Amino acid sequence: MGAEKGPLLVVAAAIVKGGKVLLARRVQPELPEAHMKWELPGGKVKFEEGPHEALIREIKEELDADIRIVRLLPHVQNNIYHGLDRTVHSVVLAFESVIVRGTKLPSPTEEAIGEVRWVEKDNLSKYDLLPGTKQFVECLYKTDKASYSSENIYIKLERRSTKGTLTDYCEIRSIYDLWNNFNILERHANLINHSIRQTVKEGIEKNEMVAELLRRVRLLVSRGYYIADSDDLRFCSI
Repeated sequence: MGAEKGPLLVVAAAIVKGGKVLLARRVQPELPEAHMKWELPGGKVKFEEGPHEALIREIKEELDADIRIVRLLPHVQNNIYHGLDRTVHSVVLAFESVIVRGTKLPSPTEEAIGEVRWVEKDNLSKYDLLPGTKQFVECLYKTDKASYSSENIYIKLERRSTKGTLTDYCEIRSIYDLWNNFNILERHANLINHSIRQTVKEGIEKNEMVAELLRRVRLLVSRGYYIADSDDLRFCSI
C-alpha cells in the first residue's frame, strides 16, 4: 500500500451559532475509517497558501458560506487513515469561526459533504465523530493565551434578577490576532434559556480600541449589567 509524501496540513472550522457548533458528515468511501463519520468542516492547505486563507476558501467551496475566524483553538490533532490504496496522514488545526452577518447559513455544495447539523456540546456523544472533533469542540469553552498573539483586555459583566439570581453575563475581549488585526470578541451567555451568542467586530484601529471597549461597557451597564466581582476580571495595558 502506498503512502503520501509527508503529512497533510488540514484546517477545520468550529463554526458556532447560538450555543451550537456545525458538524459535517464526511463522504469518503476510499477511506473506510473516516467514511460517513462526523467532523468539523474544512480541508487541505494548498501549496503557498496560509491556514487562514485556506479555511475561508474551503468553507466557501464546500458549504457556500462566508466565515470570520475568531481564534486558533488550543489543540493539534494527528490522524492516520488506512485507505483502500493508500495511507493518509493528516495534521489538523481548528479555528473558532462565525458566519459573516447577513450571509446565508452553510449548506453542502460538494459530494464530499453528505449533510450538516448544528449540534449542542452535550449531544456530541450521539454522533460517530472523527478523532479530534470532540477535543476541538471542548476547546471552544476554554481560553488559552496561545490562541492569540496577545489578549490585551478582558472584561466580564453580569446581570441579575430582582431576587439576585444571575440571569446572564457578557465577556468582552480585545484581541490582537495572528494576522495582525485588532478585533473585539463579545460573547453573551443567557442562563435562563441556556444559549450563547457571539459577535466579532474586526478591523479596529489600535488607538480606538479602548474607546470602543468603553462604549460597549457603558451600553451594557445602561441595560442593567454590572462589572462582575470575579477573579477572572483582568486589565492589561495596550
